Amino acid sequence: MDAATFNLTYRLTKADYEAMMANYWRLSPERRNGVRALQVLVVGTGFLAAYFWWRSGDATALVFAALLLSSPIIAPAINRWSYGRVFERQRLGEGEVKLTVDASGVAAKTNLGDQHFPWPSVRQVECTPVHLILWLHPYMGVLVPRSAFPSSAEADRFAGFAKQRTSGNSM
Repeated sequence: MDAATFNLTYRLTKADYEAMMANYWRLSPERRNGVRALQVLVVGTGFLAAYFWWRSGDATALVFAALLLSSPIIAPAINRWSYGRVFERQRLGEGEVKLTVDASGVAAKTNLGDQHFPWPSVRQVECTPVHLILWLHPYMGVLVPRSAFPSSAEADRFAGFAKQRTSGNSM
């Protein structure tokens, strides 16, 4: 790899995709706040239903309360299950990803097709302990596992290179 070109080959896993989708919900303050507001509404409604059950003894209110109060556990499990189904249906793990990142942009080649994204189309670079995500749109990103790099230092150099080219871009 020269100083301005990164050539990586990796295969995405279902866990990679699930991690990207988990980060998707935290991508912007609007999304984070929307999810939190929905959680407060659902749990608050659950407490109201539990109170109604306690006062009236209505079994329907008890079932409703139980469903709403267990939703902070059930909803993420359903999300992970659905992300796994999307990963399988879209065949994202079937082949290797050959990623080339250079001064012109990001090029990804898989058995499903070739894509090229010039730097102005990359809106944000997100770094997690396990992945680097090049967000192209609020609903689409290029996921790069840190394990695809020969070293942690090389992954950090890649992140710095990408961030330099995306400064000024916004979601």
